[in-house]
Amino acid sequence: MFFKIVLSIVMSVGIYVSLHAYSAFAVKFSNRAAVLMTLIVFALSQFFWVNFFLRFRYGIRLPVEVMNACYIIFAFFGILAMVFIVLDVLWLTGIRFENHARQAVFAAALAGILMVYGMINAHITRFSTHEIAVDKPGINAKVVFLSDTHIGNSSVTMRRMQRAVNDINALQPDLVIFGGDIFDNVVTPFVAKYAPVFNQLSPKHGVFAILGNHEYYGEGVEQAVQAFQDWGFTVLRDEKVRIPQLNLTLVGLDDPGRFTGNETKKSILTKDLTPGDLQVVAVHRPTPRNADVAELYGNVDAVLAGHSHNGQMFPINLIVRRMFKNAWGAAKFGDTWLITTSGLGLWGPQVRIGSRSEIMVLNFTSKNK
Repeated sequence: MFFKIVLSIVMSVGIYVSLHAYSAFAVKFSNRAAVLMTLIVFALSQFFWVNFFLRFRYGIRLPVEVMNACYIIFAFFGILAMVFIVLDVLWLTGIRFENHARQAVFAAALAGILMVYGMINAHITRFSTHEIAVDKPGINAKVVFLSDTHIGNSSVTMRRMQRAVNDINALQPDLVIFGGDIFDNVVTPFVAKYAPVFNQLSPKHGVFAILGNHEYYGEGVEQAVQAFQDWGFTVLRDEKVRIPQLNLTLVGLDDPGRFTGNETKKSILTKDLTPGDLQVVAVHRPTPRNADVAELYGNVDAVLAGHSHNGQMFPINLIVRRMFKNAWGAAKFGDTWLITTSGLGLWGPQVRIGSRSEIMVLNFTSKNK
């Protein structure tokens, strides 16, 4: 089903943009030349699908540079399609260009400008701070939460990660928690390379990590777990750990998707927690929109998640808001805070429009402090 949806989207974008391209080419060229150039445009629009099909259907990984080029081309066509949609709506209201050729030039130029903005925006790391007050005495914990670094797809380079680590250490956090999808797919080439960076993390009470869906792709989950341990992370796989100095219990769950199928473990893991502790659950995917938070997690204080990227590119952010109870930011449901980060890295196109790359700083305190 997933592949069919992706194919449908890519084909639809290609056909829609190609129809506009033909209308533009037909103004300046013969019908034969217009058709030929339109076919070239359509072929370019389908590069993403070729890469996607080879990678996920047959396990054939193209060079990173080729993959990124495919993603960038698809992103450009996606943005171009959105610009054409806006122009078509304006056309219906009577606001029109002199001819299709001028409209196409304007659309391509605007799409190019948006692409450049999106590529720059994607590589700017922002820290977002959230004050989380809980109805328990003696709570005072600073937690840095980051997710979806997708190491291996070139968005989070070693240099960028080094800057992030320096900034995190400057905050002097009590804990650092990684929310999964730390690797994109391949693990081995990046373990030793990134070790000197991650080994510098120095929170007062440790670095913890859970697994995301991407840890189950590629080389396998055990290699990823070993890499995290080599970097000094404590990996929580359907486990909990208590940090007595903070009166905090952290529950780490494996990705609850089709690879583990462990939804039923949540209620077990969140029972018998130490009364009075700050109770935090880390799980890669945000809570589904129609789910009952208390039924899934009990009355824990906070659930930390990633995965959504806040859609990464408009209008996908509008879609993920319909999929999850809280696709980005911090929101309270009953007694539980649902906290979702848009992630530090990227999946697919190295572009963010309508979202941002971030690291969260969560200051947990008592309401009556």
